[in-house]
Amino acid sequence: MRLEQALTEIIANALDAMPDGGRLEIAAQPQNGDAATDGVLLEITDSGRGIAAEILPNLCEPFFTTRPEAQASASPSRSATSRKPAAAWTSPVGRHGTTVGIWLPLASGEAAQTPARSLS
Repeated sequence: MRLEQALTEIIANALDAMPDGGRLEIAAQPQNGDAATDGVLLEITDSGRGIAAEILPNLCEPFFTTRPEAQASASPSRSATSRKPAAAWTSPVGRHGTTVGIWLPLASGEAAQTPARSLS
């Protein structure tokens, strides 16, 4: 249920970043390592206006938003349910677009560690 909510929020935010249209790509890549790092990397990439570098560290904070209408009403941002261990954002300086990566570990009954991997 949390994954569904996170995906819905990420996709809605991507669409908001492209008010005049654009490209939204969703890709899943299997990642094989040792047993503790097997899983799938889900990447959602948009061609929107990107995210300012100074905002990136705040994206996982509950209720963080840059939307004026949400700030005025004190309503939570759609990204409020995303948490640092679940998602990583990249938004290259000087280029449009943002990529959100979500690591989905292989279900093994044990807690899997997140592999060290850059989205760039």
